[in-house]
Amino acid sequence: MRKMFWSAALLACLGNFSYAQSLDQYGGNLSIVGTNTGAWHAEKIGNRWFLVTPAGHGMFVVALSLVTDTLGGDHHRAFDAVYLQDASGNFTAGLGRPAEDPLKSDVVMGSGATLRNVGDTIYIGSLLPSFTGVYFWLSQLGVGGKITWYYSKGPNSWALLQGTGKPYGTLSSSGKLNADGSYYMDVGDYLAPDPVTGFGAGGNPNANFIRFFGPKWRYLGGDNSVYPADFVPAALSMDPTPKFYVKGVVTQAFTTAPILNQLVDRSGYGDAVMSKYGQPNTLANGYHTSWAQVQTQRLRSWGFNTAGYYSYRYMSEAENLGGNRLPDEAPAKLSDWAMRASSPYHIKNVIYRSECPPGSGKLTWQSKTADVFDSGYASTINSEVKSLSLNSWEFLIPEEADDLFGLNSLSHEHLGYMTLAVNPYRSDDTSFGVTYTDPRLYSKYALRDFFRYRYRDPSDPIAPWVFSNTPPFYSYSSAPSGLELTALNNLNAAWGTSYTVWGTSSGDLLSGTNAWGTGTGFMDERGKGVFYPANQSCGNLVYAKQFTNPSFPAVRKDLDDFVEVFAAKHASGICAAVKGNTKSPCLMPYYNPPDPAAKGAAPYVDFFWMNASAQDLSRVYDIGGKPVMKADYSTADPDSADGMSGVIAAITYDSARNRTIIYDPNLRYIFRAGWPIHFPNLPADAFNGGQCAWGKYPAPKVQAAFWNTIEVDGDYRCVGGAGTVFEKRPHHLDLRTQAQRAQKMIGDLDAALNLKGLDGYHFLMGWEHWGLFDNGAMQWNETYNFGLVTPRDNAYDGVEAAQAVGKDADGRWIGGEDRDYGDLIGPLSNYLKSIYYRIQWSGTPPSPDTTPPTVSMTAPADGANLIGTAAVSGTASD
Repeated sequence: MRKMFWSAALLACLGNFSYAQSLDQYGGNLSIVGTNTGAWHAEKIGNRWFLVTPAGHGMFVVALSLVTDTLGGDHHRAFDAVYLQDASGNFTAGLGRPAEDPLKSDVVMGSGATLRNVGDTIYIGSLLPSFTGVYFWLSQLGVGGKITWYYSKGPNSWALLQGTGKPYGTLSSSGKLNADGSYYMDVGDYLAPDPVTGFGAGGNPNANFIRFFGPKWRYLGGDNSVYPADFVPAALSMDPTPKFYVKGVVTQAFTTAPILNQLVDRSGYGDAVMSKYGQPNTLANGYHTSWAQVQTQRLRSWGFNTAGYYSYRYMSEAENLGGNRLPDEAPAKLSDWAMRASSPYHIKNVIYRSECPPGSGKLTWQSKTADVFDSGYASTINSEVKSLSLNSWEFLIPEEADDLFGLNSLSHEHLGYMTLAVNPYRSDDTSFGVTYTDPRLYSKYALRDFFRYRYRDPSDPIAPWVFSNTPPFYSYSSAPSGLELTALNNLNAAWGTSYTVWGTSSGDLLSGTNAWGTGTGFMDERGKGVFYPANQSCGNLVYAKQFTNPSFPAVRKDLDDFVEVFAAKHASGICAAVKGNTKSPCLMPYYNPPDPAAKGAAPYVDFFWMNASAQDLSRVYDIGGKPVMKADYSTADPDSADGMSGVIAAITYDSARNRTIIYDPNLRYIFRAGWPIHFPNLPADAFNGGQCAWGKYPAPKVQAAFWNTIEVDGDYRCVGGAGTVFEKRPHHLDLRTQAQRAQKMIGDLDAALNLKGLDGYHFLMGWEHWGLFDNGAMQWNETYNFGLVTPRDNAYDGVEAAQAVGKDADGRWIGGEDRDYGDLIGPLSNYLKSIYYRIQWSGTPPSPDTTPPTVSMTAPADGANLIGTAAVSGTASD
């Protein structure tokens, strides 16, 4: 029997199902018997592909990415109370709202200062113990004064913070304390709003990120807790609702008084983990091990059986859990590592400084694709894999899909074109901070060899070109003649080009004096020779579109074929290293690869990891016959802490700056960078020649934000005036609620679950959702509601992720969100736990679970009289 957290929907329904399964220690289904090799591997069993565990049983992988606390950025939440009190005992009114907003100099007493004289006090209150990431931003730093910090022990009772009256530390390398570990609102070096854009800018001397409490076991040999056992809520005379309080009391008067702009809880998911799981009687190995233990229970109860991509913390802590753990996907970024300055052999990035239109100097999207034809690539990858240490619970994901640009998506620019169009001379890469002693971009040399052999005369005796050859494999003349010239002429005839030499028409390829972009040699090609028509959109460079002259179809076919051999070269090197040094299968993460990439890689990989439609999953399987795992990135931002919405109160247009200014007095724009907004109530064609033709884009990017005012480029008065709704553009526009997100996740998986390939086999081997928790609002990118839990570690189950503050069945704090969020976990977990029935393996229909869950509405154990406290628990077999 295992404790489970039940959704509100499940609590109301006794018709839910329990799917008891007999599993081996790794999660393999005992009724699905595969070959027992002692290692993870993909295998056909019956009419379906499975991942077979080291114990020899088939498993349909149900994975959750980012089971960690090391990523995601910090969040932004107002404290539940902020008060100031002068030395005479007079309180200000509540300053919670002024403390939350970034408006300047508004957290002050009547004197215009925050604190000044001996006895002046600031109170910071929270319904949850949440003081591991406290953000201060001041318009004026204090000088000459001192503050002693305390925490609440109950009514009118206070204790020195950390026993010294000083904070535990800072939350960032750029946060600062004084040399003696004190903080008097007198020092800082952290993010603060940029005065021009309002977004986060680093290095502000008036901003600080303070950790008031830290894990006691780190420095006192204590009980593995973060907060002292006597830290309990207290009421103030100004505020009868008990809260956890930290207060700062001036013990030496300031000669220059601090003036505070903003004071908020900016803790991230990792801080929530520390606060929630760093309790007395935590496991001996610390709160991270307690967290990992709970995640094992949580994920199993939700229907997951694997910790997925980038589950760093879980991987490290699971070793402390013995056999009561989940398998995990060990992440590696082999090609990325090989390109970095820290690599012993600096592999180049093929598409670095690729451009469009050709010769314009305007860069295409600057992502990464390793120069796999470099003679050092295979040995570098092999050395990297040798340095990895995998245990029997882990199988390797050797690449990051984002580092395989041009291979992993139909929506990427064509890798064959980009290889043809880049300069073969590469002396450095500023993005990696690398200077190269060998300036050759080997992939372009390989491309030349590939076409030299393809367009040879039948009588040409040159050796066959295969991708294992090290370029340059053939020799070339500065004045080609004979069969070398014949091959060049054959290429020109097929392509409609007029190359005069296979190399550069002037200068030297190795010294950087080559005529790239100006000469008539094949290696001088900058893209103009095949870019058709010359004035076409650069967006047509993607695989799904045509960018070459249809009168010369060989150009596109040849470039497609080179992508195939490029993918083969890459996959063969990666998988040889994986198979030669580990017992892991070779999993290749391609989001939705073009046919040439899938065809080239398939002979070497064991399965693909994809984020694609059922149709594309089938396409890739039928190309190469290798099973796939399906990735899911569903979000429902409006029903989460990552949402942002408003109603226009005033809208103006500044023609001099071509800027529209939108004002909503109730807006809380809390993102570190500018995010697109949209207007959900406008008709679908409003931006397609309709009422907003001059607005241009249906989702303009915010260019500046000042809490309740945002600015976008262009004239958007067309959207309407006061009363028009706007919101941050969600990752999925059609998903408004967590319940809708659950249905999308279920629907997408269900559509793919029993797909068959042309060979008659069901090829979907697993499913993975990204990821465990929402990214924090202060992240620079990907601020979306990907998570199954909030940044406070509250599950989207209709109970935990809510405003009401309470404790779960194990005494851990839940709630404390800005709003009540919906139920994702209930319907999703009910589906996931039925997987083996749904793939028609169990042979019997599910039976109703007739054991009703137990609902317990309890007050916190410490007896605090908190409004809306709740705890929900239940028991069920799984």
